[in-house]
Amino acid sequence: MTSNNSFVRNYIIIGIVVLVAVGIGYLLIVEDENTEVNIDPEVVEKGFFNVKPEQEVIQTMFGEKVETKFLLSSELGFESDVKFSIKTPLIGVKVDFDNTAYFVSQGGEQTATVTFDPMEDSSVGQHNITIVAKSQNTAKTFFMILDVVGFDEVQVDVENYNFEPHGLTIVQGTKVTWYNKDDVIHSVTAPDNMFDMDMQRQDYVSFVFDEVGTFPYFCKPHPYMTGTITVISK
Repeated sequence: MTSNNSFVRNYIIIGIVVLVAVGIGYLLIVEDENTEVNIDPEVVEKGFFNVKPEQEVIQTMFGEKVETKFLLSSELGFESDVKFSIKTPLIGVKVDFDNTAYFVSQGGEQTATVTFDPMEDSSVGQHNITIVAKSQNTAKTFFMILDVVGFDEVQVDVENYNFEPHGLTIVQGTKVTWYNKDDVIHSVTAPDNMFDMDMQRQDYVSFVFDEVGTFPYFCKPHPYMTGTITVISK
């Protein structure tokens, strides 16, 4: 008799546990169905934006900061943030935009300002800059030149069969030194023979530019190696 009572009691307990589990599961399902899911609607970008650089060639002296601006405008109802990025490394130059993003909307114009700070000797020379302005769906790429003018003494590296910097602007009276980092003999030769200097391996040669003008040069053993010195007045 006791055995039968225990069996019945256990059966009842199991039944109660099952009912409780089913009830809890039902409540969870109902709660899940009644829960509102808040999903922000996807913002659809309309129209497009325009970018107009203030200048395409920026010139500054070594050690002097220079600013340039970009005018942003909206077309066909465009309303979104625009971000700038520079895709080419600028050796020796610090670059700062005045904001991380610029909100552009219909009926108004936004101005982005970037500052170039040529801090190191390696910044002297002409830098080809690729800048990308990008929103959610639109990207615009444009190109600029930053010309950092050297003075007193400037070095041009001859490396990997290249003159670096290839284009150089200097002040009248500046001494330019070419340093041959290659393991072959190079030369620095002007077509009009204004200067013609051979460089041994790991060798230096120098020339002082006292005349204003533009002076192309090349390497006699490797004529495809070319460079240009532009001299401006003091």
